[in-house]
Amino acid sequence: EEQARHKKGDDVIIADKGYKYTRLYATPVASWQPRLVVKADRHVMSFDWSPDSRRIVYAAQPTPRARDMFQCDIFEVEVASGADHAVVRHEGRDGDPAYTPDGRSIVFHSQGGTINYFAARHIALVPSAGGKIRYLTSKFEGDVFRGGNQYAWSPDGKRMVFAAGKGTHDDLYSMDVETGAAKVVAASL
Repeated sequence: EEQARHKKGDDVIIADKGYKYTRLYATPVASWQPRLVVKADRHVMSFDWSPDSRRIVYAAQPTPRARDMFQCDIFEVEVASGADHAVVRHEGRDGDPAYTPDGRSIVFHSQGGTINYFAARHIALVPSAGGKIRYLTSKFEGDVFRGGNQYAWSPDGKRMVFAAGKGTHDDLYSMDVETGAAKVVAASL
């Protein structure tokens, strides 16, 4: 059909309709029958499984359009029921969510509520049920624009490790989640 329309000169494509969303499916190993987990029309950008494997936190934007990347929010879905709720929903890009080791909170990379591309980025923490956002890097002397979207945790969840820029090089930092105190653990990555 597409080739026939092209030959006819009637091959206009309307880009704001018929989106092909990136979705989340769960596939049991025994049956290999995929089951749609996130049923809402959202374009899933990144996700993480909860430590108990009952929930998935995911970042999604309203459509796959590039301009919607600044409307990326954080949601959580119960795998068994498919029930989901917004965890963080405000202006700007909030993405790359990950659960804390106990699964009670979610850490994510955030523009801090602004759509200004050049604004400071933060690593933020929020209860998995939603609530007040705590910007862990609000007093951090470094740039988490790059590298601040992958996290490693101490087993007790009290320290988080991430990469961040300072000047013209990146360092690996360990941060006390309670106090926000950070120290370099590997310089000039």
